[in-house]
Amino acid sequence: MGKNSDQKKKRVVAATRNCEGMGSFQLDAETAKTLKAQLTRFREEFARLPERDDPVFFNPYADTPEPVSPAQGDAIEHALIEAMGKAGIDAALIYAYRKTGRIVTERNQHLLNDQERYEWDGALNEYGRLSKSQRA
Repeated sequence: MGKNSDQKKKRVVAATRNCEGMGSFQLDAETAKTLKAQLTRFREEFARLPERDDPVFFNPYADTPEPVSPAQGDAIEHALIEAMGKAGIDAALIYAYRKTGRIVTERNQHLLNDQERYEWDGALNEYGRLSKSQRA
């Protein structure tokens, strides 16, 4: 069996509810593990299971479940971008993350829909054009 069949085995289907009703989407094993860890953190922090309107990623300093504040979100994103640079991640990938809000890897790129892939590729191409014009 090849790499693609291994990835298919590791996919998890998650359910979501939005204004149009129920829907589902596929998660890779790593993302599913991260969400399971968040569920555990939620239970430990608030001594209950999350309810329908509770945030997945929450303010750890709040007494009740609330989303991280915009300032906390900005600080988290800044720290992530800084860590990506320190880790030696290609500047084009960092640029694409900043443009799309996605971290795309070989392990998760198969989960992108056509529009998401178009946006990711467009951001990489844009970085290439910008860096080329700066070198000229």
